Amino acid sequence: MSDQALKTILDKLEKARILVAGDVMLDRFMYGAVERISPESPVPVLSLKREDTMLGGAGNALANLAGLGTCAHFIGVIGTDDEGRQVHDLIQKLGYTTEGLIETPNRP
Repeated sequence: MSDQALKTILDKLEKARILVAGDVMLDRFMYGAVERISPESPVPVLSLKREDTMLGGAGNALANLAGLGTCAHFIGVIGTDDEGRQVHDLIQKLGYTTEGLIETPNRP
């Protein structure tokens, strides 16, 4: 595919209205170093240095669309717990509305 063809596709994508519907999850990535093995069982003990949290599942697709500058809307179900609030906030930080999020107390 030529550079011009790719640019044409991306220009059209910016004008498209896209609906993302699906399971959204919160991905957590933990970084650190293993400094010892647990004496109770042969399990590494992680000394946590930093943690990143980002949208996963259908939320990842939404984040990728945000990176392309598209007009997208999201429909998904989240819990009323801390993680649900984090998902809500991450979607808002992408610049998208959260009116398509359905909050339910029995969804972790």
